[in-house]
Amino acid sequence: GSGRRNVADNPFFKANNDYKYEHKESEVAWEYSSWADVITRHIARLPYKPTHVVANAGLWPHNFGNPKSMQPTNELVEALRNTSMVGIWKTTTYKKQAKKKSKAFEASDAVMCEAFD
Repeated sequence: GSGRRNVADNPFFKANNDYKYEHKESEVAWEYSSWADVITRHIARLPYKPTHVVANAGLWPHNFGNPKSMQPTNELVEALRNTSMVGIWKTTTYKKQAKKKSKAFEASDAVMCEAFD
């Protein structure tokens, strides 16, 4: 086979009446105090440590690229440098039907692209 499975077969998702799928809680969970911790305490310790990390906050609320507090941005960039991984910031992808783009997300993407340069 192609190796692809229908999302309905995935035990971490359950169907609702609208044929949309929602995440079911599982026993597998992890928590870190910051994205810098994820880099240094998890990703950098993988058996096959990646050379590059693609990061993106997308349309989710986030504090990256905020000119009022660059601490989360600086900590993430520093963690990548300290672990010898190249960071790539993937800019926000908007839905096709989006009437206008968020100036806040565009501004944070610009700051993050420069920080990762």
